[in-house]
Amino acid sequence: MTAICGSVRRGTAPLDLTHFVQHYAERDRAHFFPDGPAGAILTAQPCPVRADVCALEVMLDGIADHGRTAMSGGIPEWTMSAESDVVTLSLTYKGLASAPTGWSEGGIPPHTHHQIPDLFFAREAARTLGGDIAFSEDGDRTSITLTLPLVKT
Repeated sequence: MTAICGSVRRGTAPLDLTHFVQHYAERDRAHFFPDGPAGAILTAQPCPVRADVCALEVMLDGIADHGRTAMSGGIPEWTMSAESDVVTLSLTYKGLASAPTGWSEGGIPPHTHHQIPDLFFAREAARTLGGDIAFSEDGDRTSITLTLPLVKT
């Protein structure tokens, strides 16, 4: 788990999240959404983060998989913004948040006979890198938002 979440980092070079998400949304993970790949409104400038491809895929796959199961139709959209020290990436879809049971308790739920949703592992990966994943609802739209610290260049 620590290797997947990025706790074992040995001189990882910063990865451009803008380029990664563009590639992810267009090609790699189009299969998550039945009506077609998610749209993407990304920053024009690079957003370097200290993460490896595996950790980013865990995070984005967890977010996309939850969005796919919670959305009520249509095509979701990734949006990205960057401030001086944080990059924010949101997947917005039509439907309720439908947060997994135990989400608000903050950690991965204790072992049960039910499968633990991938979104819990995505949040742990984000937290290992100094970020987080949160839900917000606005009417009939939900956003799952990933925040990660930017690497100072």
